[in-house]
Amino acid sequence: MEVNFHLPGLRQNFPLNMLFVNFLETQPEFFREGVKIGQYNTIYDIQDYCTYISPDEIWEKYVPMGFRNFKLEGRTGNPFNLVETYCHYMIRPERQGKARLLLLNSLAANKVLTWNYMKPKKWIPE
Repeated sequence: MEVNFHLPGLRQNFPLNMLFVNFLETQPEFFREGVKIGQYNTIYDIQDYCTYISPDEIWEKYVPMGFRNFKLEGRTGNPFNLVETYCHYMIRPERQGKARLLLLNSLAANKVLTWNYMKPKKWIPE
């Protein structure tokens, strides 16, 4: 049996939460069998849960019933999972690829995501 734990406020509690994630990866013998920390829950993982509600169910079933607020799993995870989850629920399926690219480019342009590029070195023949 697998038990999932969502670590709330990943951004605010980043050092503590990352410590637990690292602890689970490096010292699994300390944890109960089947423990999985919520950071690993991607949109593709939660689709297998009995509690998963698809975007179609939201618009066709729950919105007509009067529901207007929905908690998105993974909203405090890493930016790539966040973009994927937001695209899954809020972007039309035929436009998700382009929206994903625009969102990631915007995150990079605003220095939310950064990369350390290798600096070219002068080639010295042996």
